[in-house]
Amino acid sequence: MPEPTIKCPNCQTEFQKRRLRCTNCNEIGIHKLYKYVRFHDYSLDILKNKRIWCSTGETLNDPFEFSFHLSEMHINGFPIDAVSLETATRDMKQLGVLSLSEINDNILMWSHYSESHTGFCIEFERTDSNELGNWDYCMPVLYDDNLPTIKPIELGDKKVVSKILTTKSELWSYEREWRILVNKGNQIHDLPGNITGIVFGYRMPFAKRREIVGILGDTVTYMHAVKSAIKFAVDIKPVSLSDITS
Repeated sequence: MPEPTIKCPNCQTEFQKRRLRCTNCNEIGIHKLYKYVRFHDYSLDILKNKRIWCSTGETLNDPFEFSFHLSEMHINGFPIDAVSLETATRDMKQLGVLSLSEINDNILMWSHYSESHTGFCIEFERTDSNELGNWDYCMPVLYDDNLPTIKPIELGDKKVVSKILTTKSELWSYEREWRILVNKGNQIHDLPGNITGIVFGYRMPFAKRREIVGILGDTVTYMHAVKSAIKFAVDIKPVSLSDITS
């Protein structure tokens, strides 16, 4: 499956989505990425201490994570050892994953990951100098109806393994997910980029909004999700500090 592409918002040149800047005019393509979270000690720790939890592949909510199909069960005429294959697959699922999204207004994601719209969404900035803007570290997920099909010998190819780790069913495409992969999961890692904004869920109590403002102050922009009057959707609107704290 080819790399997903986008059109430059400035010159309409089509280029690979995970590339930070347009190959023609240098305009940034996907500028922000988002993390939907519930309001609890873990999510507040992200804001206070600038660190975040990376899960392993085997603990993610999709049982097909890191799955693949081998096109053959032999290498150079010799049968593949089932134990070795199982070990390789198990080791792969111990890698760490930080999942983000390129959108902040999906009502399903607000429902699933932000405790029925009572949580918030953290906005991160992609730049030339952070992991979010680095081609080798931050990758958009590929969506397909079929598992990645590979040759056994390709399990040693880093690019092929990255494709396995970032391919999901087409049914998940509404998430428009991006991933950072780390060597070991179920650990805390430094943030891959600066926090530049917070989006409050439309059901988030004002006392909790004020608690977040107490942590971040005026160092970020604040927005809130508002129910659309004409569509099954939420609109993301700016909100001022005075409106939150008054």
